[in-house]
Amino acid sequence: DILSRIESIKALLDNSKLKILALDRNLKELRAKYGEQSEEVLKLNLEIKAQTQALMDKETDFIIMQSEMQEDLDKVQMAYQQQVTLTKELGAILNRAFYFAGTSKELKEKEVVDMEGGFIGLGRVKILNANSKDGLFTQVKKDITDTITFETKGAELVTEHPSDSYTLTEANDQVLLIIKDKSNFWKSTNYLVVKTK
Repeated sequence: DILSRIESIKALLDNSKLKILALDRNLKELRAKYGEQSEEVLKLNLEIKAQTQALMDKETDFIIMQSEMQEDLDKVQMAYQQQVTLTKELGAILNRAFYFAGTSKELKEKEVVDMEGGFIGLGRVKILNANSKDGLFTQVKKDITDTITFETKGAELVTEHPSDSYTLTEANDQVLLIIKDKSNFWKSTNYLVVKTK
């Protein structure tokens, strides 16, 4: 919008210059025909001076306005770039996920999970400890992580993830977690805790 306004103002200035040139040509013809002191020549001469001054004023105004518009355009572009950068940073943050794998003893010692619920010790379930240290977890990108390998003979997920969104495959003292549906797998939590044997 700003650039189109600048172009239309440039066109008006060019049009004014053409009018002044036409007036100047008419003045030359009148001088040649009637001499320097003709009333029409003097009148046209004054009109040309007025038009020239008006054009110079318009050009000055145009330069000031163009400068102000360029500043506004620069501010808009800077704000847009900041928004793009912020969006990328937020996207990277939202795309982060974390996992930890360990034996029952390691999960307890490192306070990765807590026991909750039940009655007199019966029916208690393991849940992710909200106070566990992020430094214990390995970070992955949710959108590109298809598989996670664990060096163990057996494993089970402690955190809740839909069972149809992944498979666990065991081979050669390794357990391979294959994430079939990334968005569904990470829908409930960005943390994965695996209990190994």
